[in-house]
Amino acid sequence: MPPRKEFADTQGRPLFSLRTKLLSLHKSFYAESPSGQILFEVKGKFSIGSSKMIASFTNTANKAPVELLIKGDWFDRSATISMNNVPVAQISRSYFNMREIFASQQSYFVTVAPNVDLVLIAAICVCLDERENEK
Repeated sequence: MPPRKEFADTQGRPLFSLRTKLLSLHKSFYAESPSGQILFEVKGKFSIGSSKMIASFTNTANKAPVELLIKGDWFDRSATISMNNVPVAQISRSYFNMREIFASQQSYFVTVAPNVDLVLIAAICVCLDERENEK
């Protein structure tokens, strides 16, 4: 079974596990609640020269389906997350820093629009990083 990433609230209570979706054409992920419910999916899409993913979930307030487009260029070390062509978050990766040089750990900077779920954006960042690290 592939490893999962655990997300918790500030009190340490589990929110969801981020898991790799098996048997998918492009690397894809899903978030599973502690009760086993699928909360959202992040699916990889084919794209030349960049990364492209779609995050999909149901808005709990009005039950409407929501899709976020994630387009990244890891050569440029950045990605934009948009909803209906409106950016809701911007991810950038710092160029070589001491953590990356000595500990193989990258640093990311994320700017998120007001009223956008920070945990969802963090999970999308993890998905994008996992996808890029497999290349």
